[in-house]
Amino acid sequence: MEYPQTNTPTPPFWLDIRKEFIVTAFDELLVYLKLYNYNTKQPDSNFSKTFQSLKGLVYDIFDVTVNDNLGEIHTYNELSNETMIRIIACYLLTCHSLRQQDLLCLNKLASRILLTISEPVERTIEQLEHLQYNCIYNCNVVRYGFDWSSLEKTRFSLSTFAFLLGNTQFTPIPATDTVKRYYENKGLLVTDYNQLRIVTMNLENYLSEPTQCLFGDKRTKFFVLKREKPRCASFDDLVALNASIKTAQTNVLPSGEKHLLTYDFENHRDDVTVRVTSIRNNRIEAETIDPHYEPIEGTVYVRNYCQSVSFERLIGWLRPGDYINVKLQKDPRAPFLFHPSFEYFCKTVSMQSRAPLQAVYISHYSFGTRWVTENGLQISILNEHNTPEVLDAIDYGTVMYVRPFESKFDAVGNFVINGEFCEEHPPLPDDDYFDKDAFLDDATDAILQEYLAYSTPDYTPLRKPEEVAIDVNYVLPLAYTYYQYAKTCSTSTIKRYEMLMIARFIARLCNATFDAALLSYEMEYITALVRFAQGKTASSLALPLDSVLANNAKANFQHKLIDTLSAYTDNPLGSHYTQRAVLPNDIFCEVRNLVTASNILLNKISNHEINRIKRSITSLLQVEDMFVINRNAATYYGEENETLEFKTSVVYPPSINTNITFAQAKPTEQKWNILKAVCGFLNSTNGGEILLGVNDNGFAVGLQSDLQYLVANKKIHDASMDKYILYVRSLIDGSFTDDSRITAAPYEVTATRVTYSPIVNQEGIEILRIRIEPFEYGIVEFFDVSAMPTGFYKSYTRSGNSTIPLAAESKRLLLSKKLATKHDATTQKMILLQEAKQEKKLVLLKDYIHDEGKVDRRIEVHRILPLRKAFIGYDIDSRTVEVYRLIRANEIVATTEGWKNKTYRFENLNVDLFNAVEGLEPPIRILFKLAPAAYNALIEQHPLTRSAIKDNIASDSDQFPWIFDTQVYNLIGVAQFYVAFAHFIKVEEAEGMMDFVQQYIRDL
Repeated sequence: MEYPQTNTPTPPFWLDIRKEFIVTAFDELLVYLKLYNYNTKQPDSNFSKTFQSLKGLVYDIFDVTVNDNLGEIHTYNELSNETMIRIIACYLLTCHSLRQQDLLCLNKLASRILLTISEPVERTIEQLEHLQYNCIYNCNVVRYGFDWSSLEKTRFSLSTFAFLLGNTQFTPIPATDTVKRYYENKGLLVTDYNQLRIVTMNLENYLSEPTQCLFGDKRTKFFVLKREKPRCASFDDLVALNASIKTAQTNVLPSGEKHLLTYDFENHRDDVTVRVTSIRNNRIEAETIDPHYEPIEGTVYVRNYCQSVSFERLIGWLRPGDYINVKLQKDPRAPFLFHPSFEYFCKTVSMQSRAPLQAVYISHYSFGTRWVTENGLQISILNEHNTPEVLDAIDYGTVMYVRPFESKFDAVGNFVINGEFCEEHPPLPDDDYFDKDAFLDDATDAILQEYLAYSTPDYTPLRKPEEVAIDVNYVLPLAYTYYQYAKTCSTSTIKRYEMLMIARFIARLCNATFDAALLSYEMEYITALVRFAQGKTASSLALPLDSVLANNAKANFQHKLIDTLSAYTDNPLGSHYTQRAVLPNDIFCEVRNLVTASNILLNKISNHEINRIKRSITSLLQVEDMFVINRNAATYYGEENETLEFKTSVVYPPSINTNITFAQAKPTEQKWNILKAVCGFLNSTNGGEILLGVNDNGFAVGLQSDLQYLVANKKIHDASMDKYILYVRSLIDGSFTDDSRITAAPYEVTATRVTYSPIVNQEGIEILRIRIEPFEYGIVEFFDVSAMPTGFYKSYTRSGNSTIPLAAESKRLLLSKKLATKHDATTQKMILLQEAKQEKKLVLLKDYIHDEGKVDRRIEVHRILPLRKAFIGYDIDSRTVEVYRLIRANEIVATTEGWKNKTYRFENLNVDLFNAVEGLEPPIRILFKLAPAAYNALIEQHPLTRSAIKDNIASDSDQFPWIFDTQVYNLIGVAQFYVAFAHFIKVEEAEGMMDFVQQYIRDL
């Protein structure tokens, strides 16, 4: 562990020690504790008293706040929440400096923060959940995330401290740890290395029955019996699941217990270890912990004095969770006796105390005097008080050295320890600096501290060695964690509901009635909001207020808000809105105003606008993800934005009408409008979609008018979506190039970056979705600038919901932004080649695999082929032009060496669709007719061939619907394709190919 190491001298004591002074002089206390030398072997009296007072105050705070819940947060003596948290954190830092830890206190601190922090970030909640999990596992704190300076008043803020607390480091949970820690009541919470499982059964069934996960996050998951896994595909399924879980949790019975023994009050002679459960009204309440016996709860009877310890001092020391040893007595009001076990402990200590002990006088009795030793024993010394040294010690309250020699019960049954003065002893302390009261306080503290350590069992006997019960104090705060998780799930209503379900389950598991009721109401509130978002009837929105929550402000607000929503109507025959009282809350007022507006405008504006108002309401209430458009309206595709564009047609100009058949056709104008949008998306960093057949209002009008026009004007062969996509592709492919001309042909810009998907919506209307991926190598512009209509620019980009011209300055900024984007390795190599080409620098292909083996090659880059993952280059050593594939080079390195070929005669070389370089062979025309099998294989294996395919309108089109028409510079590629699909290809023209094919087959 990491502990503070300092050689700083102990600072002057900060103030008189009282709990109230810890509050009023907290800043001085921080300085004192920060500078204190924790390496001293024996803490001084002032520090010990300070630490005990601080600990006492912290546990007083916990006593007052023990009933905190999601609806009510208590304070101690009107202290602010921040002050209470600073005090608790100060105590934890002090414990850590003393090489101690108090995980219960740490967990309670996290619980309080989770109850009081208003807007935590999800990362902070995750960290606090991790802290709670480590507390459950009793992991040692290595280092707190906060320090002394974090607690200074001027620097303290709750949100920052929550983040720092979550950064607390623990010793890791061993990966070999197979111990199941569990809490069982109405249901089960069980740990399984680094994961919490919530289970709707008892421990016995969980260990014997197969289970299956329903939902959860990476750390906490919800399980049910495998055979009972319900459907959970929608929000309605989740609501039904919630009801069944609630019933299942109610019906969970405790695991079958072994036969438990019963304590025999008359004959049970051994000490019994009990755990203190509370200290209230000067009464100590406790419970037995031995799992082999029926549990007993009750009051601990304590005499006014037990040895040197007064009753008041004892209850000031004890805290809930401490262990003490007691004797049993047959008294139902006070079944536990403290003094017999404490006296036996004192007897044991006296028998071990053989060395001289410092002691001070406290009283006379009939046969002698009583003295209290430095370790807290009360010693009786017979008739040995007549020497001057003893008389001075009695008169002036100074120290003598004594030694106990026997312990027994006197004639009237009182326990006594007899002792004697030591004739030979160490030097006595200096009288001028001796404080008798401080000595007695320290002596009492010493014996109580040793007694509590003596009473604490080495381990608590458990049901099974591999199962450890979790203290409920560690379990309930998990409900607050998942409640905060639910508050951060603003984008997912289902996730928010699931987190609330986990939180409610844990609250019921811990019998936290109010928390469970509030969480249940929160879930019912979300259910009502979803019903509203889905357009359910007003009667289904009813949200009755539970009597337990009658005085809860949040529940009352939610009740009135749902009451307001129930007045909303989107049914033209429905009633109008009735004016209601306005609550002093911005959200409520906003919702009320929107409900009023929608009801007044119903039948006066379009369904689309009514739905927009309703969507605004669901957005305010954070259930927009569950919004369902009014069933009376057409399918709504939203609004145009940075990645979405609507186009009514490729033939007719924009129209909001559902019927555009009689509009004037302007196919050229529409072509350029679509190309402009495609260019904008290619030049963006995110790409986008064009929905063809959707009007500017976001509703589908379909493509029927387009199909009729294109067939009538012989642009396509038949009115099918396949032919329509081919036509649209012919408009787009070949229309773009990049400004640096790195691509081999214009169609390479769009060949794999533009995809087409037909969609049929719920009304049966067919539209076309065109998806455009961004061009990653530079800026895209129109290829044939001379054909642009008046008013069009060379290049465009996307801004908001508009496509705008790309100015020179914007072009530079956009290019920088694109090149700064993270790319895969292949794209990075392409960009390197592009830069080398522009700067006319050689590149080195290291270990390039060729027919002769691996060799380094120095290349001038003349044409980059991104889709082929290759480039055309001139090898300055072999003086050859080839297509170089990136995959064959072990590494591509940019050099500072300029080109050697000054004519640049290879800069405009192209390759054919089968990757042969222009000029190596005379071009040969290939004209194939393709059956569907050959067509599919060709565009899948060689995507660029799409640009050379067109419809076959001849009489054999039924068997061969497509024509492939291109030029090749080498027959090997096309011959290999023909051999594989000869039965599905009709060769119309291919000079020399059949001879080449026969030789190719013979060579095989």
